[in-house]
Amino acid sequence: MVDSLILIIDDEVAILKLFSQFLTSMGYRTITAENSVEAIERFEENAEEIKALVLDVHIPPAGASNFLDSVADQLTGIPLLLVSGKPLESGLNAKMERLGGTFLPKPFGPKKLLAWVRENSEV
Repeated sequence: MVDSLILIIDDEVAILKLFSQFLTSMGYRTITAENSVEAIERFEENAEEIKALVLDVHIPPAGASNFLDSVADQLTGIPLLLVSGKPLESGLNAKMERLGGTFLPKPFGPKKLLAWVRENSEV
């Protein structure tokens, strides 16, 4: 369903804006965060409405693992896409798999992001 709310978390502002603007242009609503503190706040404020989560692995101050630990109990049923320019560490990979997440290595084009969002947020 277009109009789904997508939470995008990335410390690279240019990528954050690109993802947000692109998904908005395709009919999705987005909220963004540049670090794990903001991400936890945005997630908790909007958890019931979020239909998908796009999360960069290397967000400050403590990375994606800290964010996932903080909100894991509320993630049930919310599709998770982890993105990074580097391979996932085994601990984070195991956590992602337990949460039913997907990993997409950077760089990738907007079409790959859109395909994942469409497949996972419109269920």
